[in-house]
This record gives sequence, structure tokens and C-alpha cells, in this order.
Amino acid sequence: MGRPYSRKELEKIVASYRRPAEPTPVHTIADIKSHPHDIFASYWMASPTFSLPSLYAMLLHPDLFNQLFQTLVPREIPEEERPTLQDTVTYAEPHALATFITHRNGVFAVAYDDSLNVDGQGLLVANVEERMYTFPSRRQVRYGLLRHEITANISIFDAGYSEFPVTMPAQERARATPDKMMPFLRDTSLAMLFLLALHQGEVAKDYLAFQSAIPGLVLAHELTEVALSVEGRLPDDRLEREIMVEREAREMITHEGIDPAYHRKYVELRAHTCPRKGKNIFQHVLERLY
Repeated sequence: MGRPYSRKELEKIVASYRRPAEPTPVHTIADIKSHPHDIFASYWMASPTFSLPSLYAMLLHPDLFNQLFQTLVPREIPEEERPTLQDTVTYAEPHALATFITHRNGVFAVAYDDSLNVDGQGLLVANVEERMYTFPSRRQVRYGLLRHEITANISIFDAGYSEFPVTMPAQERARATPDKMMPFLRDTSLAMLFLLALHQGEVAKDYLAFQSAIPGLVLAHELTEVALSVEGRLPDDRLEREIMVEREAREMITHEGIDPAYHRKYVELRAHTCPRKGKNIFQHVLERLY
């Protein structure tokens, strides 16, 4: 099968997909949710210079992000500097590349196109720590926590992934049930959501309960999306799909004992009227559901 890619090779491979983008002035926390700042936040939170205390401190003074984001603008990597790929795949085949990285390195890797949340191709590679989440109803769900990630063009608010793609082949649908799949949650995204909520002070009295609920809110989205896909009910339109999934995910978390008010807070934390129309799906979700 050949050797696994080294960490340095993986970092260079993923960085090859990062598109250069210029940050705009940051004045408020809301600006951090705008494109491309949400992508720069992913790069920073996965870097050695990141810490939770530093993020919280910067949320108190959002203008500090202006200098930080300037240091995170990706540079275009010339072809001659890119690592040689194995398995006869090319950089023009990110989906196949992600599959081979998963098999070679035993890590989680995913590539996808998303015209609403990212520019170009999204790519994520991360280590997986298997965890168990227990809803207040006592229902338990196995999931993989994604840690030590490397990303390209992915928003920090992209919180979770399903084991099976939404456009799965028909022959796979019979086995792709919520009880047979393992969702994956990004530790960086969970941390950002919690610290944003804590910073706003709106969950101060019960912040531990809200912190505990955040993985459940993301899991509800992933489990619901797979269930609706299996049933053939998902719309083709990405926005309509997200709205349907969140509507039914809200019903699920209520059934499983999570305060539905936490769902609204979760949507609000991710939502923002981004200057680039359509770049923040959860702003549309907030307007349609609440």
C-alpha cells in the first residue's frame, strides 16, 4: 500500500488548496463570522499559536483580529513545491485524495464543494478520538472528535460531518441509518461556539449546561441529515436542505431533553449577515425558523 504521508506533507497538501483572500476590517465579533474571517479563524485555531484563553481575550477586543488575520492570508503554493501524491491521484481529484489519505494515514479526511460556505474546494484532515455523547434522555450516540486538524477553505462554524455523504449511492442507503453511522465533530468549532456564547454572557447562569448541549446540537444536525437522506426527503437546494435539517433537528433535541432555547442560541451564534450574499447559511436559517 505504500507509506503514510508525513504530517509535514499533509500540511503542504492541504495548504495547496487554500485560496488567497484578503481580510476586511474587523470592528465587532460579528465581523469574525463574515467570509473570509471565518476561514482564517479555522487556520488560527488549528495552529500552535492558538489557545482558548487567547481566543477569549481577543473576543473582548475584536480589533486585535485585524493584525492576526493579516498573518493568516494563504499564499499560493507553486506546483513544484507541492508534495508528490501517491495512489495515482492528482491535485485535481481532492475527493479521491481524501479517500486515499484516510486509508494511508488512518485519519479522517473529507473534501467537498460548497458554493455557500467556502470558495472553491473545502478540505479537512484530522485525527479522530472516539467519544460517547449522552443526551438528557439518556440516549447515547457514538461520535468521532476531530482534533489536530488541517483545513483549506472551511469556516470555523462548519461543526460536523456525517460518515455517509448526502449524495450516497442507493445501495448504501440501507445501511446508512443514524444508529449505524458515526458523526464527526470538530473540537475547534465546538470551542468557538462555546466561547462566543460565554462572551455574550447570555448563558452565564447555565453555561455548563449549554456547553454540554453544544455537541448534542451538532449531532442532532448530522443524525437528522442522514435520516432524511435515507428517506429520500432532502431537497436538492443546499439552503432549503439546511433549513429542513435544522427544523427537524430542533424537534429531535427537544425529544431528547435539550432545551429548545439552546437550539435558537446555537443558530444565532453561527448566523451573521455576511456582506457576501449567501456566505452564511445560518443567517437564512435564523430568519426562516425564528
